[in-house]
Amino acid sequence: MSDGPGDGAKSSAVAAGRMALTPELCAQLTTPGSDCGPGPNDAICDDDDYRRLLAGVMEGKPPGDVWLFAYGSLIWRPACPDCERRPALLRGYHRQFCLWVRRFRGTPDRPGLMLALDRGGQCHGLALRLAGETAERDLEIVLRREIIMKPSAYLPRWLKLETS
Repeated sequence: MSDGPGDGAKSSAVAAGRMALTPELCAQLTTPGSDCGPGPNDAICDDDDYRRLLAGVMEGKPPGDVWLFAYGSLIWRPACPDCERRPALLRGYHRQFCLWVRRFRGTPDRPGLMLALDRGGQCHGLALRLAGETAERDLEIVLRREIIMKPSAYLPRWLKLETS
């Protein structure tokens, strides 16, 4: 497998210092190996961690319905049911390959990059309205899916979305 666009001849995937996902780069992918498990300095969240995390999230909840911003896999593989979906725009953050991961998308020796939200710009996605009677439980399901290790690179926060 190639080390990427930097080896050999200049790749058409790199233009003006930016990388683009191309069919040629996709062809270099191999089937991912099994999960390498947590590293020696990693800690997996336990039930108490999730209770504290959920309590902190709910403590800061603004009045009204709970809307979950989906900008990646939550769009096509939601963690919980929703009762309404709207196209949404989040200002102040953009999607970027900025999160290095050793599990699932890489290895301890060769971490992989994953899309995450980074400051600046804007991000299009979906606003998912959670049912009021199950919103807290549904948020816990989302937290358990998205936040596995502690400390986490994901920081749940309440943000304003523009919806249509």
